[in-house]
Amino acid sequence: MTGSNRAKLVALVVAVAAVAAGARLWATHAKAAAAESATWAAPGAPAKEGGAGEAAADAEAKNSASYPVITVAPAARSFRQKVHGYGVLQADARSAQAVTMATVGVVRSVEVLPGQRVVKGQPLFGVEPDPLAFLAYRQADSAAKLARAEVARLTAQRNDRLATATQVETAEKALADAEAALEAARRQGAAGGTEVLRAPTDGIVTSLGGGIGDRPAVGTALATLTPANGAAATLGVEPAEARLVHAGDVVKLRVVQLGGRERTGHVTVVGAAIDKSTRLVTVSVALDDRSFDDTPAGSAIEAEIETRAVAAFSVPRAAVVQDGDGPAVFEIVDGKAHRVPVVIEVDEGSRVGVSGALDKARPVVTTGAYELEDGVRVTDLKP
Repeated sequence: MTGSNRAKLVALVVAVAAVAAGARLWATHAKAAAAESATWAAPGAPAKEGGAGEAAADAEAKNSASYPVITVAPAARSFRQKVHGYGVLQADARSAQAVTMATVGVVRSVEVLPGQRVVKGQPLFGVEPDPLAFLAYRQADSAAKLARAEVARLTAQRNDRLATATQVETAEKALADAEAALEAARRQGAAGGTEVLRAPTDGIVTSLGGGIGDRPAVGTALATLTPANGAAATLGVEPAEARLVHAGDVVKLRVVQLGGRERTGHVTVVGAAIDKSTRLVTVSVALDDRSFDDTPAGSAIEAEIETRAVAAFSVPRAAVVQDGDGPAVFEIVDGKAHRVPVVIEVDEGSRVGVSGALDKARPVVTTGAYELEDGVRVTDLKP
């Protein structure tokens, strides 16, 4: 037998021996596992009963477990939350005055521009009366002259006993009517010539409604004038915070563009709807100093609103848990956790003011609150 054949034979014998040894080892382990199973299994009991027993044992262990927590005592106090808003300084629409057309006419001149400051009596527009209105004035003037002459004639005839007192009284009534019609035509600016419309007060021209050549109808506003002491502020606040703001709340404002110039005021109106463009709630503010001074209308401002006092329990933010049922805190009652739903009234950062059916004599959980369920036992680790 050659050397190569002898090597192959040796390798085959080694492989067969290894397989046989492996089979014997597997059989030994299988037998030992069967014996161990027989030892631990209860005689005649099915395997699934052992699983149910383990679940019951786990539940019992959970109920008897005590969760370590740290608690604090809730403190009842009054809060004044500061609500921030942003907006503009503008003219108060409630104090605006309109400069209107008193008669049908044609605008011949415009003397001001939007945003311009004006003083009382300053010319704003030049208006020429309509030809038909001028004709009506001339007719009223002629009727008044004729009525005066008729009264004078009948008065002289009565003195000569050629006219009765009734005729004189009728003529005097006709004169009064004619003079009233003439005065009305004069006040409508139809007396002839160009009428000058002037500023009724010191203020700011906020809008113009007419231009040269226009023929506005009677009563049309050619301009809107805001008095110099008619400044107000309009703010936008977050809807979640708007419910905290009430009429009369004190407001501190700062004009952003003018080096942070500060003003004060108070809330007059809190909007009941969300603005479509800003998605904020509009809050109107009356200023203590209503003059514009050197602050242009439309200046951007930021404000801090000091809200009314709110009675609530002060607790650390960590004490409030959020789940599917809303915010809540856990009180400790007879060594067990008791879940109490709350409403967050005020947010001061590290602490919050909450309202709910809390008992100030019962501590609330801070550390470990998110690990708890209603009714579980706890161990207070507070020193």
